[in-house]
Amino acid sequence: MRAVVKFYKMGRKKQFDEQKVLDKAMLSFWKHGYENTTTRQLEQDMGINQFSIYATFKNKGELFKRVLINYMMRLDQQFLQNLKKEKADIHDVEEFLLNFALSIKENKVPNSCMMVSSAMRMETFDIETREIMLNFFRFMKQLFQKALRNSIKSNNISPTNDIDQESEYLLGIAQSISIYSKVKSKDEIVNYIQFSIAKIK
Repeated sequence: MRAVVKFYKMGRKKQFDEQKVLDKAMLSFWKHGYENTTTRQLEQDMGINQFSIYATFKNKGELFKRVLINYMMRLDQQFLQNLKKEKADIHDVEEFLLNFALSIKENKVPNSCMMVSSAMRMETFDIETREIMLNFFRFMKQLFQKALRNSIKSNNISPTNDIDQESEYLLGIAQSISIYSKVKSKDEIVNYIQFSIAKIK
């Protein structure tokens, strides 16, 4: 995850809690979408004035990059810890998918996954923002690849599985449940994930 996250240094002492402000900005972008979120809207939602926004984050684009990084760190802390373990396997993948999907269903994660919804508009962002998103998806794919290799070693899945192909498949499932979970019942979500995992075994 460290390779994905780029930290920005700030030169002046702030009169506000930057983490709380980033959380509020994240909800603002989530609610309105990047294109429809104005500086005035950010000022209202973040609870700081435009001068502080520009002095700390430079512009809306740079703020959005910080928000994406903040969101990735939240996903990492909340959902990816088991997948990051050295001996993570297909069962950990299934647990991650279920936890993530049901968190979206229960509105513990607002709307859908921010990375997925942002990726759908990827062509509208600058190169650096696109790279932040792509690096996150590469990171997820690497976690899936490790889990699949471990599962082959422990005979939990067939050794004939194509690791690269199946990790792409899992990445697609992870992205699709971001939307699927908003419109389907809990039982349908569980069945969908279990069926998806069973196709690998």
